[in-house]
Amino acid sequence: MKRVLTAVVLIPLVLLVLFKAPLWLFTLVVGAVALGAAWEYLGLVKAVRLQPLTMPVLMTCIAVFTVAALYDSVSWATFGLAFFLSVFALLAFLALSMRQPELDSAFASATANATVIPYVLWPFLALCVIRFQQRGVFLIVFLLAIVWSGDIFAYYAGRTFGKHKLAPRISPGKTWEGTIASFIGSVFLAHILFVDNRQIMDALYRWHLSSTPAGLSEVDKHVRLVHGVILGGFVNVAAQVGDLVESMMKRSAGIKDSGTILPGHGGILDRIDALLFAIPVLYFYTMMYPAWTFYTPFYP
Repeated sequence: MKRVLTAVVLIPLVLLVLFKAPLWLFTLVVGAVALGAAWEYLGLVKAVRLQPLTMPVLMTCIAVFTVAALYDSVSWATFGLAFFLSVFALLAFLALSMRQPELDSAFASATANATVIPYVLWPFLALCVIRFQQRGVFLIVFLLAIVWSGDIFAYYAGRTFGKHKLAPRISPGKTWEGTIASFIGSVFLAHILFVDNRQIMDALYRWHLSSTPAGLSEVDKHVRLVHGVILGGFVNVAAQVGDLVESMMKRSAGIKDSGTILPGHGGILDRIDALLFAIPVLYFYTMMYPAWTFYTPFYP
């Protein structure tokens, strides 16, 4: 019951921020989620008996997303500044590890602390870049729909038909049947979203949930379908890998959930583990195929 109530509260809030929040507020909210995820990640680092750089990591997260929030009204270069700030912090974490009293674990601690940058901060910075684009709202709707539907298909198919374990050492509850159902269901939904993207965005615009009716470009329906199927498949696979990676980290640390902030769901990291791998896939795929205009970049 707690799981359902939490979802009922959180999903409308997520959609409200996505559709209605100005870009600077969207960036700060994403930064707050990244901050919570970084805190829980540091808890995993401590649980495996390594030394977390708690204050440097958290201050970096705050600084990076505060700077990134400025690019709504300043310039695209401001986002570049936020990115290079994170790169500098990554190197600083490596240097700070030299101060640790136990040098036999210094290298492992340095690596664990530095990993928070590409694992948590960069995917969420990429999400803000996607939201910055003219068709960014649709792409994030697509991302959330594919990831969430994949979880649902995997859960129910696994419970009903699951017999063959996918990765029993890492996540005993996951089955090949659930994994395949997740992939097929996500790809099917992806092709619907891409083929009917303009109708979806027009409806959201009429309902005052989106500030623009812009969907994807007016190209051949079959081209949109092919891209939707390919991207949906890539995003689903990445999301499932991200889920397994976080399960591996928790099992290494000997804990069940990364946190307790979300009743019935565990921690923030437990809820976004799939997104941390899926966001970069969406970001790089849309960057690779600008010719048919996933989005129209604009630089204030």
